[in-house]
Amino acid sequence: MGDFSQFWKRGCLSATLAGLAAPAMGQTLLGDMGGARTALGNYGITLGLTDSENLLGNLAGGVKQGATLQGVTTATLDIDTGKAFHLPGGTLHVSSLQLHGQPFSAAYLDDLQAANGNEGEDATRLWEFWYDQSFDAARADVKIGQQSIDNEFIISQYSGLFVNTMAGWPLIPSDDLYGGGPAYPLASLGARLRFKPAANQTFLVGAFDDNPGGGAFSDDAQELDRDGGRFNLNTGALFITEWQYTRTPSNGLTGTYKIGAWYDTGSFPDQLFASGN
Repeated sequence: MGDFSQFWKRGCLSATLAGLAAPAMGQTLLGDMGGARTALGNYGITLGLTDSENLLGNLAGGVKQGATLQGVTTATLDIDTGKAFHLPGGTLHVSSLQLHGQPFSAAYLDDLQAANGNEGEDATRLWEFWYDQSFDAARADVKIGQQSIDNEFIISQYSGLFVNTMAGWPLIPSDDLYGGGPAYPLASLGARLRFKPAANQTFLVGAFDDNPGGGAFSDDAQELDRDGGRFNLNTGALFITEWQYTRTPSNGLTGTYKIGAWYDTGSFPDQLFASGN
């Protein structure tokens, strides 16, 4: 076995506190809010508020030792258009982020992939703003609008259990795409088609703006679009597709296989031809 004492000495100390808001009244902090949640629900309106506070510390190595506390508060509004506007199968979704505290990784580790998946620059920003319409008894649906594609593509639905970004949006698109791509805490305008040929299979294909901040490749996309409302359409297009296959083995634990690809039409710096490299 390995030397776990050395792993602990060189690792990170972390703690997470999260509060969850869900549509079911028994799972919400404020319950029915004096009947307001039920009244809104009758019109297809669902409100959610989630707060996650993360305390991370670097014990040894890295750039410097110390600890930071950073958190993010996420507010969501979902409208069932069937109840609200007599348009069955539609959902209108709006979400916003309020990030606060000092990011840990840049100041203490200076690594490529953040230790905390919630990290981001201090800001109050629009995150997602989209409309989704289902067809064919919900076997297919189309989503159009401002989207953060890491909510559906590439990552595992179970990765939210872990703090480290390694369990979420991968390093390759984070470093290869403008601003890390349209992924948390950023989003881009685009369209996504989802089709379910079988109960355990899902096919996704989407086209999105590839540059949430709208600046050069080396620019800080979060700084360029601090409020989330830039809606850039002037760079290139990011095409992405994914096939998901879910199976339940004999032990009863459900797992999902994902196979996909993405292609970006934008122009990128090339180390082979760039000067000074």
